[in-house]
Amino acid sequence: MAYYYAPQYQQWTSQETAVYSQHQYPQRQHTQYQYSQWQESYHQQAPSNVLRPNMAPSQPTIPVSSYSTLTGAVDYSNVTSNNSREKGIASIRKSRTNATPYIVPQHDTSHSQDLTRRNSQSQALASASWSARPCPIQDYKQGNKVTVDSPAVQPPSGPTNHVWVPQPDYFDERDKMWRYGPRFPPIVFQTAGFPEIGVRVGKIAHSQNPPPIEGPKDEIFAASGNREIQVWILWPGYSSEPLRKRIKTQGGKITRELFLTVLAHDVLDYTYSIYKKKIPIEPGYEKWMIGSKAEENTIVGGELFITRLVHRGGSNWQIELWAPKRF
Repeated sequence: MAYYYAPQYQQWTSQETAVYSQHQYPQRQHTQYQYSQWQESYHQQAPSNVLRPNMAPSQPTIPVSSYSTLTGAVDYSNVTSNNSREKGIASIRKSRTNATPYIVPQHDTSHSQDLTRRNSQSQALASASWSARPCPIQDYKQGNKVTVDSPAVQPPSGPTNHVWVPQPDYFDERDKMWRYGPRFPPIVFQTAGFPEIGVRVGKIAHSQNPPPIEGPKDEIFAASGNREIQVWILWPGYSSEPLRKRIKTQGGKITRELFLTVLAHDVLDYTYSIYKKKIPIEPGYEKWMIGSKAEENTIVGGELFITRLVHRGGSNWQIELWAPKRF
């Protein structure tokens, strides 16, 4: 009888059993109202030593849980439905009667760590696929943009007593598909028998007998497969006047010597056009101003050196130039 046989009391004695048998209460054949009336009459007739409300329990003390915190000590599966909740309550009552703690589902830390690791790897793969694109450096873990100072650009090697003309690298935002295409090594121009790279523009464009160069018969565009390329000059201080020239590659058969001659004439035409138009130099770039020999502290096209042709993606190439060191 659950009302009297609570877990804090000892088992029934022979005297209690006799008192109970005198009443002979059939639980399953009466209503809850009749059951409550029977409880009141039993309380009045039963001896005082039957109920024994103050008797100390005979079971050992329930052990203290090994959990230092409440993390993992709650089984949420026991509260998902009424049936599961009743099962959980029944297991608690049973465990208290047996004086042993009910089993708590342990938190599988290795499984959760494995899931966290796999999720972080998938995010790393996603963030790695986006970081390969030309976008601002970004901290994907925190979701904040991070400002990083660009490393100082180191000028390449060139002719003595000359300075490298610092052009910004050409990049066409509308032509991104070519941005990730194959890249070819720079095409170098060097006078034959001379230790330094670079060929002077005036000696090629103004002379009927230009100096010999290294590898004059090399077909420098045979591997690119372009029938036509675009050549660029982004002169510092003349951002509104870039040089853009289309040059046929003769099906990849054009030689280094012939191509250098075409480049030299294009450089002369560009510098002469800047000078004739009297285009003002942008503030802060006065030392790169293009002029004539009669003007002091200006740069003349014939005095420039062509050192390399740098591939900028797709059919775009940029001329690397060196100017006389006058400042």
